[in-house]
Amino acid sequence: MEKFTEIFEFNNSFSRNLAVFCSDERFTEATLSFLKNISGISKFDLISIPGGPAFISKNEPVLMDHIKLLMEEHKILRAVLISHEDCGYYKKKYRDISEKERTEQQITDLRQAVQKLKKVYSDLVINVYYAGVEKSGITFKELNCFD
Repeated sequence: MEKFTEIFEFNNSFSRNLAVFCSDERFTEATLSFLKNISGISKFDLISIPGGPAFISKNEPVLMDHIKLLMEEHKILRAVLISHEDCGYYKKKYRDISEKERTEQQITDLRQAVQKLKKVYSDLVINVYYAGVEKSGITFKELNCFD
């Protein structure tokens, strides 16, 4: 077996940014590109799991412990939460509702996630986006979840 020898630069500082999004591979490349090239975040800690930020609104203890660890140890100042269209997590969890209602549930969960994070980390800057598919391309729309 050949040893992997490419060397990548190591930067020992933390960006103080956190990105949370769904692990759906259909959206991963576009989401990473969006974060790095459009949103102005070139480096970030990452939590990528099915449903993305849904775990925050559901207050799932183990995953919230990970958020707490990152917030405290990496001194996170900015979080970016991203949900997306056609999410398998929401399709499975909410089988008996329409696509429109599932999207509304995602938006509700994003709002709740913002509220829960702000309650504990009041100085945290949070940006929220919804990724959709238009003409076979992925677009990102910023949502105002602070109402």
